[in-house]
Amino acid sequence: MSAHNVEDVYGLSPLQFGMLYHSLEDTSDTRPYMVQMTEEVEGSFDEALFGVAWQQLVDRHSILRSAFVWEGVSEPMQVVQRRAPLPFEVRDLRGLSDQEDRLSAFLAEDWDRGFDLSRAPLVRVTVLLTGEERRIVVWSFHHILLDGWSVQILQKELFALYRALLDGTSAELPTTVPYRRYIEWLNSRQDDGSAAFWTDYLAGVGEPTALNVDRDTGDTGIGEFEVCASAELFARARDYAKSQRVTMNTLVQGLWSILLSRYSRQDEVLFGSTISGRSIDLPGVESMMGLFINTLPVRGRLTGDLVVSEWLKDLQDEQLEMRQWEYCHLVDVQKHSRIPRGEPLFRSILVFENYPVVQKPSDFPEGLTRRLVNCVERTGYPLTLVVSAGRALEFRFVYDRSMFDAQTIERMAGHLESLLTSVVDSPDARIGDLNMLTVGELGEVLVGWNGVAGPYPDTATIHRLVEERVAAGPGVVAVTHGDRCWTYGEVNARANRLAHHLRGMGISPDTLVGVCLDRSPELIATLLGMPDYMVPALYVPLDRLPLTPNGKVDTKALPAPGHDRPELATTYTAPRNSTEETITAVWSDVLGIDTIGIHDNFFELGGQSISAVRVVSRLREAGLGVTLQQFVRHPTVARLAAALDVPQAASAGLVVLLSSVADPELPALFCVHPGGGSTHPYRALARCLTGRFTVYGIQAPGLNADEAPLVGFESIADRYWREIRRVRPTGPCAILGWSTGAVIAHAMGVRAPEEVAGLYLLEPAVTGEDQRDRFQQYAEVYRRVNELWHRGQDERGAQRAATERELKRLAPEMNIGEDMVTLDEWLPFEVLEAEVRSLAAYRPGRSVARATLFVSDTVRDGSGDEVPEAQYLAHWRGLYPEGLTQRTMPGRHMEMVRGDEQLDAVVSALRETAPADDTDRELLQV
Repeated sequence: MSAHNVEDVYGLSPLQFGMLYHSLEDTSDTRPYMVQMTEEVEGSFDEALFGVAWQQLVDRHSILRSAFVWEGVSEPMQVVQRRAPLPFEVRDLRGLSDQEDRLSAFLAEDWDRGFDLSRAPLVRVTVLLTGEERRIVVWSFHHILLDGWSVQILQKELFALYRALLDGTSAELPTTVPYRRYIEWLNSRQDDGSAAFWTDYLAGVGEPTALNVDRDTGDTGIGEFEVCASAELFARARDYAKSQRVTMNTLVQGLWSILLSRYSRQDEVLFGSTISGRSIDLPGVESMMGLFINTLPVRGRLTGDLVVSEWLKDLQDEQLEMRQWEYCHLVDVQKHSRIPRGEPLFRSILVFENYPVVQKPSDFPEGLTRRLVNCVERTGYPLTLVVSAGRALEFRFVYDRSMFDAQTIERMAGHLESLLTSVVDSPDARIGDLNMLTVGELGEVLVGWNGVAGPYPDTATIHRLVEERVAAGPGVVAVTHGDRCWTYGEVNARANRLAHHLRGMGISPDTLVGVCLDRSPELIATLLGMPDYMVPALYVPLDRLPLTPNGKVDTKALPAPGHDRPELATTYTAPRNSTEETITAVWSDVLGIDTIGIHDNFFELGGQSISAVRVVSRLREAGLGVTLQQFVRHPTVARLAAALDVPQAASAGLVVLLSSVADPELPALFCVHPGGGSTHPYRALARCLTGRFTVYGIQAPGLNADEAPLVGFESIADRYWREIRRVRPTGPCAILGWSTGAVIAHAMGVRAPEEVAGLYLLEPAVTGEDQRDRFQQYAEVYRRVNELWHRGQDERGAQRAATERELKRLAPEMNIGEDMVTLDEWLPFEVLEAEVRSLAAYRPGRSVARATLFVSDTVRDGSGDEVPEAQYLAHWRGLYPEGLTQRTMPGRHMEMVRGDEQLDAVVSALRETAPADDTDRELLQV
């Protein structure tokens, strides 16, 4: 992300932050919050103009040019780029017999590609030609940019721009309102009384609603199941909602509440509901493009004697009251519940798609038709129900296959449809009277399971009955579970062994023992060998039980188990090494807790998604190369420190670990900083090389206040080799440099060619006597800018404003936008001055190191301030008498380690020229 290309910087909306957190946390192939839309377009179509229209759309809306930064900042920010070229591709499949296979392969490839949230745009479009007037358009984007309402606006404007290009006219579109306005509006709503509302709304909620049908299935991935209500049932449901004066959204929320109540066997349930978030208090919100939706809790309070229609009206009134707080961050909302820290507020969410349809058939060019073939998207919740009630009533279940199997979800869908039928059939019914069973299940209950033949000894205990069966036939099968079978003899033997073990521990028939087992043969054997009662692991002492007026225990008034931790007084363990000390110091500062032991769990101490991202950023600043995935997997100080302290070279001096883990078995790649001294631009490259290289960055001296910049590339090269040997004491290393860093990398190869496994020069500058004056002029500009910046720090008022104006006038001479040069933000002017003075003085020597030179369009078309291409190539070829491999790189100089095509080119060169063992070769083939 280039500072020259930054247009705006601001914070995130609540749901944007949640999506960022789950996207960073994810280590699977789920791609949470990625959206892939596939459309079929028929008719006369100009793919080239369609691509231009897309780029105009990206140029028009700031949200489509936004990337996200979370490292090195106190809070994650979204950064709007001035220019964000849209990845647009056309593939010709016409005449091929395997079109469907190729389309399926492309969709899988596109999905696997995902998005790097730190690089804009988070949108790409591919057109696949399948016939002369038929094509498939696939456009993928990250949900962090757009909601469904915004997608409608986007498509309407897209085809308006496309039609105008076809006609050779200008599209008449409304003035855009930047997404920043929404973020500013959100920030103005802080501390406005929402805490009181949520405290009251969530009073007494002590745990997320359990579905009781989730389990470890042993499967992976995301499953989907769709069901569409019949047209007749849909019509009756609309009539019912209209007659009762409730919305279809309220009706669906009520049905889901009832289903969760039946599944959890609770009178109160909690689930998430996605709302539009487009408050009428924000002018122009209906035409803004961005992510406005939010997910907030819906609390269903229901008992069997409540009349459904009256209860639904109360539910709707409650939702209307909540509208004024719909902008609240879910993390802040959860603080007002009594759900234990680290637990989710809910385990399922309901998405009711109710955005307006803003497109009309007349919006499209004449003769052109479009059809949505498929839309794939993922959320971060185990179970999501997406409901649409436009032309039909459709239910789409999106579920985590590691927790739910297909049969469970299909059964759930059947139950939901049965509840809907029961509600509309009996408008005056009470909740307890509603039928949830499907026709097939009713048949099983009333007929299949209704056999009464055979005597039953009603005076015997289950233990005695089992013992009698053991005596009569110990080899008879008693329990089957999947492929496992236990005989009566085996069940009884296991139960007896457990009973003897408990007696040996002093357990008597009056002792209460807790059991935590899934439904299984082991559970049956355990219950047969134990006392009659089981108790929870947490106790809440009460002076007396709360009672209802009729003398029964008032369960709703019982307090939830407390979360104080008196055991810390005896279990606290202090940090044992520098890594644990660093982690505890950061946790203490972020969480506001003075004493943290190495066995404390971050999330049990009150940490959540926002503070987790903040901690990871702070730890990386402290030199610990931790990722969010590592942090979530190792939530205690001791476990995280152990994961980070495996034998590896951590950051040392000027060397920064850019890979998430330093694997000593992998070859090392050291990336020399470009102009300005920071290694941040190489982070995307490091991610691309995961599992192939351990990637380090070498930052310039002078970025820290305790060290002055170095001048002279020979001295700098020697210093950088010393820094490298502190991390990798022996063995040749691959060295990569970009721009100024490439000149330094060349100098390092000249100084120690035997230590270089490969040298990768990304368009280094040409130096020499004929370039000296040019670089000295740059040095003088940086010297003057640095002087003005320091002077302005001691000034106030008009004097400070005058200095800042003078500072900004020098911005073009530094190739920096004026808005990036202020007295409020420090830039590494001293480092830049030292670098260009070094360039002015440097006379490069010849090298025998194996080197690859990358040349971009900037040199090829002469659009930069370098020498002509022929002179440029002659200069660098002359410095490598034993040969120099030359690579052509697409795009501009400033994109060389940022664009997808550019990164692919670098990664390809590294893989081809770096040594690889057999394991690496197998990995590359995969």
